[in-house]
Amino acid sequence: MIILQQMSIFFLIMGIGYICGKKEFFNDEGVRILSFIVINIANPALVVSSGAEGADFGLTQILVTLGVAVLTFFLLIALSFPVAYLLGGKKEDHPIYRVMFAFSNIGFMGMPLLSAVYGPESVLYASLFLFPYNILLYTYGVTALQSRGASAGSFAKKIINMGSIACVISLTIFLGHIQVPEVLLTCVKSLGNMTAPLSMIVIGFSLSKIAFKELFLDARLLIFAGVKQLLFPLLAVSVLRFLIPDPMLLKVLFIILSMPVGSMVAMFAGQFSKNDALASKGVALTTLLSILTIPLLSQILGL
Repeated sequence: MIILQQMSIFFLIMGIGYICGKKEFFNDEGVRILSFIVINIANPALVVSSGAEGADFGLTQILVTLGVAVLTFFLLIALSFPVAYLLGGKKEDHPIYRVMFAFSNIGFMGMPLLSAVYGPESVLYASLFLFPYNILLYTYGVTALQSRGASAGSFAKKIINMGSIACVISLTIFLGHIQVPEVLLTCVKSLGNMTAPLSMIVIGFSLSKIAFKELFLDARLLIFAGVKQLLFPLLAVSVLRFLIPDPMLLKVLFIILSMPVGSMVAMFAGQFSKNDALASKGVALTTLLSILTIPLLSQILGL
């Protein structure tokens, strides 16, 4: 019920962003500024505050979690090939489907949801997933999408960003048992609390630019969404619960595997691929469906 309530809240805030987009209360430049705040200020603050508030696990669990994170993304990439092949269709669509399957919306949607439902400990766990996520997205993801001959830019500059820096600071505070002054901690937590509402407004605005009729008439995309949003997380978490004894790690994995396609996939597709429309529709459709699929999976799996 908690996840259903939280997803309902997210949906309502997305609705505000959607209305703002339809009524043109702000434009693409305004959304770019909001996205910048989320990516470089609010979400990093959420990660840092999770380390400052502490959690009941040590270095061994951190290393185990990081190992699970690496294996998770390599498994997602490996499975994305047969998923794209079985969907059929044009060969130029396959790389888009592969990247959409492997890289979900952890930052804009996953972290705020984890924080709201499972607390700061889950955010500290999830922050460890960002290291392999960013490295693989900027290497494998860009390479898979690249069809315009565009340069991917400096790899170091891409992975060394506010998100990765926040992860390092968070782990340093946590492992070093550093006491953050109350005033500073309150400030960081307040900034982190902006992540969820601003993220949902940005997502809602993006949805206002999509023709929903196109989403639900694309049979191949609907099948993909069903596999990614329901079938795969249901099967994966059902198996993983027998292999992972840590209940919090299992919950974090459940949220990460249940997330819709990451918005960065659409951004990269627009920059590097000639078929960015498919990526944009994939982000929109899976985001809409996640409002229903995540609470449903939570009830079925008891998480």
